[in-house]
Amino acid sequence: MSREEPTPSEALGPYRLVERLAAGGMGEVWRAWDGRLKRPVAVKHVLPEILDQPGARERFRREAEAGARLTHPAVVQIYDLVESPDGDWLVMELVEGRTLREHLDAGPLALRNALRWGGEIAGGLAAAHAQGILHRDLKAGNVMITTAGHAKILDFGI
Repeated sequence: MSREEPTPSEALGPYRLVERLAAGGMGEVWRAWDGRLKRPVAVKHVLPEILDQPGARERFRREAEAGARLTHPAVVQIYDLVESPDGDWLVMELVEGRTLREHLDAGPLALRNALRWGGEIAGGLAAAHAQGILHRDLKAGNVMITTAGHAKILDFGI
């Protein structure tokens, strides 16, 4: 089975792919089920063409390890890295909600939301910077607003 076209219910170790959530030039993000810990997770598949570039796989692994050490309420938690000849898979917290970009496209933010989310994002970035981690691609599309109404930073250049 080709990694370019994984199918729902395909297993990746203890993780079962359920539904493709997004696709882009670097790879895909899937909703998956962690059979070992009995919880939903997000699984990001990074295409082998990306990882085959000089130094890319090692950089990806270092960034995944650094991201896994970063714990903050406003930063998506990384759980696991699964290495495969067909590309690596980053297992992380599944964040339900809409991106900040979607909220902005819907119209002006309420002042209280803008202040709260801005503060949460700043706190998450401060925690990352304190550990020497840079985001590299901070934008409204890489911030989720959870169904509980909190900001969560995604995709630290990984």
